[in-house]
Amino acid sequence: MILFINVFISDKRFYQPKLIPNDPRYTPNRGDVFKFMLSSLSVIDWEHVVIYYELDDEYAHQYNDIDAHINDLFSCDKQIYHYRNYNQSMWQESVLRLDQFSDNQLIWFTCNDDHIFIDSSVSYLEYIMQKQREMLEFSPYVTSYISHWPEMMALRVNSGEFTREIVDDNKKYFVMQWKNADAISIINKGLLKYWWFENDYGDDIYRRTDETAYSVVSPAMKTIVPYREIVRHFDGYEHVGIDPNECPPLFIPDGFFQSQIKISSCKKPNSNSYVYLDVKNRKTKAFAKSGTDIRCLLNEIPLFWKPKIIETIDECQNNSKAMSYRNRAILSLACSDKRGGFSPIRVVSFLKQSYFSEQNLFLVLIDSLWVWKIYDYMRHFIFIFRRIFPGVFNILYSPYKKLIKKETQQYWGENNSFVKKD
Repeated sequence: MILFINVFISDKRFYQPKLIPNDPRYTPNRGDVFKFMLSSLSVIDWEHVVIYYELDDEYAHQYNDIDAHINDLFSCDKQIYHYRNYNQSMWQESVLRLDQFSDNQLIWFTCNDDHIFIDSSVSYLEYIMQKQREMLEFSPYVTSYISHWPEMMALRVNSGEFTREIVDDNKKYFVMQWKNADAISIINKGLLKYWWFENDYGDDIYRRTDETAYSVVSPAMKTIVPYREIVRHFDGYEHVGIDPNECPPLFIPDGFFQSQIKISSCKKPNSNSYVYLDVKNRKTKAFAKSGTDIRCLLNEIPLFWKPKIIETIDECQNNSKAMSYRNRAILSLACSDKRGGFSPIRVVSFLKQSYFSEQNLFLVLIDSLWVWKIYDYMRHFIFIFRRIFPGVFNILYSPYKKLIKKETQQYWGENNSFVKKD
């Protein structure tokens, strides 16, 4: 597989998460976030690496540091450019540089500097890639959507704004037929060629395939969506209304770049020098001092952290109870986009092979009943009602809005921004 990156590193961002200010791990230097993403990707076996990156003025002094980091991480053939493609002719030139590869060559394509590979192994990713290669034998354009997992899980059920058809539903993934040009996917080289050679975009600026105002023209394609989270946006998905306590933003562990990570599982540490794991804690440390860094078990931490760990404390004594809380955390994450997507009890069977393969499914279903509150179900079913009966919903929306306004503000505030509760 080829790694293809085209990014601009800057503090100027479309979305700025609202974090408590006492933990610098959640507000790092954006150059370090880019290096963190690259580190996460280094555990994957690459045939070729192509990185176009440009630094904003405040980070211009970091070119040598980032280049050295790239060279340390990737031993395969690589190309590094200190600029970002921003128009069709530049993109065409970059595609031509890959002429030695076939149209079925898989490409991890991203125009983002902050989408982190967080899985605890590469086995699931390799399984998805193999299925993608098999599908490319019969279809010219096949992609795998590897990020924004809560949104994609909701899209499995919710008709939303995208025109698509579910054409396959496997035990580990589902497949959509649609047109899409999102700038974070595993694509095939043939699709990259189509994007930049099949249509004339004139002098338009295309720093990404999915510019804010417009996207490149995309053909009908098949897209694999895994029933497992593989990649997460560093800042989370609060900007699309997903509760950041259910799908938290990421952070750079203290000591990461020095290979001195310390982890405490189920025991609250006295300092931020430890990464705090607690499957029972429903709050996120980015927003509440009493929260946890990650709701997972020790063996589920990101793969790229593992060689950098120098100390672990594990006090999860009751394994069955810890596993029950772990299941709830996963179900909460899978259903965190409540715009008409899955409910916890419904999603269990879909995630069985990805997360619960060695467990009693009945016990996982019992765990699912403890995931949502009444308000969550209210919001979920309102979205379903709106989708099925849009006319009736428009009539009833005004009294509904007044009814839940107080409860909504408790969670999201006056300006639809998350309100921390500690």
